[in-house]
Amino acid sequence: MKNNRFLILIGSICLILVLVALPLFAACPTTTPPTTTTPPTTTPPTTTAPPAWEWPRSLVISTFGMGSWGYALTVAWGTVLEQETGMRVRALPEDNTQVRDRWLRDGITDLTNFSDPIVAPIMGAEGKEAVRNLGPYPFRWVWIMQASNNGFIIRGDSDIETIYDITPETKIAEWSAPGPIAAVSGLLAWVQIDKEDANVIPVASYAETIRGVAEGRYDLTFAAATSSVTYEAEADPHGLRWLELPAAEDPDGALRFKALYPAAGFGEMTTGVASAHGVISLLVPFMYISTPDTETELIYHIAKWFDEEFDAYKDKHEVAPDMNIDNQCWFLENTVLIPVHEGVIQYLKEVGRWTPTMEARHQANLVWQGKYIDAYKAAIAEADAQGIEVDPGNSEWVDLWENYKKDLGLPLYGAFQY
Repeated sequence: MKNNRFLILIGSICLILVLVALPLFAACPTTTPPTTTTPPTTTPPTTTAPPAWEWPRSLVISTFGMGSWGYALTVAWGTVLEQETGMRVRALPEDNTQVRDRWLRDGITDLTNFSDPIVAPIMGAEGKEAVRNLGPYPFRWVWIMQASNNGFIIRGDSDIETIYDITPETKIAEWSAPGPIAAVSGLLAWVQIDKEDANVIPVASYAETIRGVAEGRYDLTFAAATSSVTYEAEADPHGLRWLELPAAEDPDGALRFKALYPAAGFGEMTTGVASAHGVISLLVPFMYISTPDTETELIYHIAKWFDEEFDAYKDKHEVAPDMNIDNQCWFLENTVLIPVHEGVIQYLKEVGRWTPTMEARHQANLVWQGKYIDAYKAAIAEADAQGIEVDPGNSEWVDLWENYKKDLGLPLYGAFQY
């Protein structure tokens, strides 16, 4: 019994101690282990790389006719471009300038072969170009094809030494085509001989003009240094000589010449027959042209390819070396008669070759081109209002257009003061 009372007493004491201790434990702050905060993972900003350039499925270029150097040249570099890019490059040969012009305007082709002597009469709606659906247009220069070396030849034993020895009695063979006619007119203006007083002999064939000089039937004619008939005449026992065109020494004479034959620059001839090399004469550009609607990025990459891959195609055709960027830039500074495509400007700026001179000429060409386009539209509207048929064979229309240009003070297209 005593033991039971003892155990109850001990249990009571323990209970009392527990009850007394509980408030003390409750009053003690509970210490919790610190929580580790993991900083949020930051993802660096992603920059979306521009998509790699993809060439279109095809590039269509109209060229001079089948068998021409323009067709052969285009096929030559086009084959290389096709192999390197997988893009189909199609050359469409066509001799008719108006057909090539129409194809380009209608978007059938991306590029075409032109030259300054072709562009100038189109932009001025001269002669057969004065039709309703052609005439002045916002063409854009893309890339040089060939730097044609042209000038005036005499036989090797001729008494004529300089252009100032030309007299009204000098027998001048003139091929009946717009370019040579304008060139002869310009030469006579340079030496201040009225064409009506000169002994100019119209000739139907270019080859005949060259052979006629070699054979002594004519004293002088306009010639291309690279033509096969010029090489033939050079091989004649008398040979050929070329008359220097001293533009730097006689700038007034050169201006009179350019007023009638604006489609060339003055420079040293370096191609063609040996007798032409080193002579200051006419450098005439043949070029690929497009329209402002042709995609800028496409033209940029075409220009880039022409420059960067020059070594890959320069030996594929005899005139392909002329397509180097130095020639391109020389003509853009000295002779170009139309604005330059924005894609070409972009590339030349990128490689540091676009110059203030190019920019000034480009801006001037934009202004002149716009004036001719606006004037032609207005002249056609005037002709329609008067019931005059817009046809180059209609003298009423031709007179209206020519008088319209005179009233607006528009010079022969390309005969601008830059």
